[in-house]
Amino acid sequence: AGKYLLEVNGRWDGSSKFTGDKQYGFFPSFSAGWVLSQEKFWQPLKQAVQDLKLRGSYGVTGNQSVDLYSYFASLTSAGYDFGGQSVAGYRQTTLANEDLGWESTTQLDIGLDLTAFSRKLNFTIDYYRKVTNDILLNLSIPATVGLTAPFQNAGSVENKGWEFSANYNGS
Repeated sequence: AGKYLLEVNGRWDGSSKFTGDKQYGFFPSFSAGWVLSQEKFWQPLKQAVQDLKLRGSYGVTGNQSVDLYSYFASLTSAGYDFGGQSVAGYRQTTLANEDLGWESTTQLDIGLDLTAFSRKLNFTIDYYRKVTNDILLNLSIPATVGLTAPFQNAGSVENKGWEFSANYNGS
């Protein structure tokens, strides 16, 4: 009857940018809603408040924004002189990080939608929270190491807050 809403999703992603048990990640999400104004108990209030819906969603997404095979040490060709002869060789330029894995962002949203006064007033309120963990960063390392730093899962960020919206059409 359109008064109970539910959606469930899941992703199993793999990336050649990671190795071992970090190569795959599972990223679920779901959303649900309840249209209270469709319930029988709401009918006495329908004259004043035509629509009222509670809703919520939760989900996780993954990010793999690093170069291919970033978990390997990088090499570059470097010639050198051996016994008076030029010899081709290689030297390491970047440290390896085999623990490199998916960056993940978790988002939560809880909201309410309301339409009232002969559909002249629309009101929405949302609480949201977004947390990103294991942010893929290329942080500095001491110059004495002599190599370029590898990408690392090294950061976290949280954003949260409230959103309000009200529209009135008095015509």
